[in-house]
Amino acid sequence: MSESKSRFTKTQLDSMINYKLFPVSNMRLRDLNDIEIPDAAISFDASNNLLTDFTGFEPKGNIRGVVFDNNPLVSFRNFPRNTNITSFSAAGSPLSMLPNFRQLAILVLGPKIEIINGIKVTPNEFSEVSAKTLATYYKGGDANKMPQQELNMYVESFTDALINGWIYAGLPRSLNQLDVDATRQQNDPLSVRVVRILTILRWKDEDIIQFIDNIFNETPAQKSKQKKSKSDFLDEQLQKQRDIIQMMKEELQSLQHEQNVKEDRKNKQSSKFSNNNPEPIDIDLTTKISKPSLDAYNAMLQEYSVALEQNAADIEVDKKTTNPEGLREAIRRHFGLPDNATDAQMISIMKEQIARRG
Repeated sequence: MSESKSRFTKTQLDSMINYKLFPVSNMRLRDLNDIEIPDAAISFDASNNLLTDFTGFEPKGNIRGVVFDNNPLVSFRNFPRNTNITSFSAAGSPLSMLPNFRQLAILVLGPKIEIINGIKVTPNEFSEVSAKTLATYYKGGDANKMPQQELNMYVESFTDALINGWIYAGLPRSLNQLDVDATRQQNDPLSVRVVRILTILRWKDEDIIQFIDNIFNETPAQKSKQKKSKSDFLDEQLQKQRDIIQMMKEELQSLQHEQNVKEDRKNKQSSKFSNNNPEPIDIDLTTKISKPSLDAYNAMLQEYSVALEQNAADIEVDKKTTNPEGLREAIRRHFGLPDNATDAQMISIMKEQIARRG
């Protein structure tokens, strides 16, 4: 599993896999971009989150059952194609409240689906959205003369439209109209998609406003949790700064030592030249910065200069966190800057040093 997509410890994953279920319920997820389903899992539970569509949902081939109950789902947007899902549930979502929800789900999930919202799919339900039925609706008796490949085009057109975020209460007048409507709805912002489906469901205006408010706004407790996460992120940034600056401290000390040695050599050679040697001796006094150090300097300047400049004013961390001012002390002393030197002044001088020695 990719580390960037894992939100669980190995122990947690092992425990989940033992039951063949991978749950991410009650995590207030707005998408599934950071969720990677383990290979061993056969069921996936993402109920009670803030999912409005299926962005980031990438089930492996062995996933059979998925649960998206009690999410504010408003479309099948970004639902994966060609899955092996046999049981699908989205109970409690606006999407599942549509009168034709089961037909839409069959079109999206395909012929392998067996159970929708806990109820077995019947042969009649499959027949209602079959290629032959859809073609007959639009072409009448001519559908009987169509080859299967042409018939399948009707199902594929509806499936593509649904996965692109299109929803409907009734069938469009033609496939061309379907394409026009689907293209128009595809790029609609979330608020428009929410209003569309809730209007189809005949929700009152105040209920629609409350629904949108619940999606976009967070409670004080949630905001506090988000603030804590931001603090953790800033701590990580400070740790990166500490590592970079510590490396710079060591490199600068090394450079200073090297410079002192060469200055001493210069003085000795100059004394020798003035007393005994009429020919000047070519002495290379250029102190070269090693490539790793130069790369680190550049990385610091490009990635952390903004953070450093705003350190004192913007970054607030827990009292246990090392004061970032002390981390720059070695740099300040090396360049002979006053105690109140700003981050911007330090960065400016370091840029000059790099330009001079690069």
